Amino acid sequence: MVQALATGQSITEIARKEELSRAWITRELDSGECRHLLTELMNNEKAQVHKLFKMTLTVIENALGAEKDLLVDKKWVTRDDHPTQLTAVKRFMELCSIGRATPESFKYEPKTTISWQRFLEIYEARMKEADGE
Repeated sequence: MVQALATGQSITEIARKEELSRAWITRELDSGECRHLLTELMNNEKAQVHKLFKMTLTVIENALGAEKDLLVDKKWVTRDDHPTQLTAVKRFMELCSIGRATPESFKYEPKTTISWQRFLEIYEARMKEADGE
């Protein structure tokens, strides 16, 4: 099931092949074991995953500028392809949310303060991490 999901098959397709309910397949694929398998799969193919990620961002970027030709009053005009652009935005938002944990609850603790200098140090360290340094 994990392999099928990784190759892009839908939950419905997997359920049909496995002759199981979509709810069961979804629950299993959301389990810790399956998440671990997917993580290992991605970790073993980091270079390819990175390449595909960059290609995906390029495709989304191109789709944001999608246009279509329409025949208006016997003349061809080019207009924005809004459905394609909105789908690109949706896919980008989905991509941004992958791997982010949903907070269970927010606890405000006003006693936790840091200096501006410490904030800048933390920020710069995280930027270096993001750049792979």
